[in-house]
Amino acid sequence: MYSSSFSADWSVFALGTDSEMMRRRMSEINAVKEYFTKDYFPLSTFNGNLHHNDIWMCSQFNDKKTGSGIVIGFRRSSAKNATFAAELKGIDKDGSYTVYDFNTDKSETVSGSRLASGFEITLSEPGSSFLIKYEKK
Repeated sequence: MYSSSFSADWSVFALGTDSEMMRRRMSEINAVKEYFTKDYFPLSTFNGNLHHNDIWMCSQFNDKKTGSGIVIGFRRSSAKNATFAAELKGIDKDGSYTVYDFNTDKSETVSGSRLASGFEITLSEPGSSFLIKYEKK
């Protein structure tokens, strides 16, 4: 049997600890934790070496029963492109989805065909990450 888990290495008693940031991160985890046991799709392509710092690493977890899921991505420190086109799997191309971006705290309605053909995600800073959640309407 397989399972997923989460471990936070926060020094909760240290001076200057940002408890509000910890609350936000725990809220994010609670909002997406169910997806880590759903269908997994790697969305990045690479030239055989996952350790290169000039690539994006993106993964999707999709719940085919609910039509919802998450996409997690990392723009590595030497990745030149600020934008990644994620071609999501298991998407109803004729459907409509609400997409929530945890970085911006904003939602938008996106067509299934756009999600499946290359939904663009932009991270202006190398070494940054994103987390989005999508739900079929």
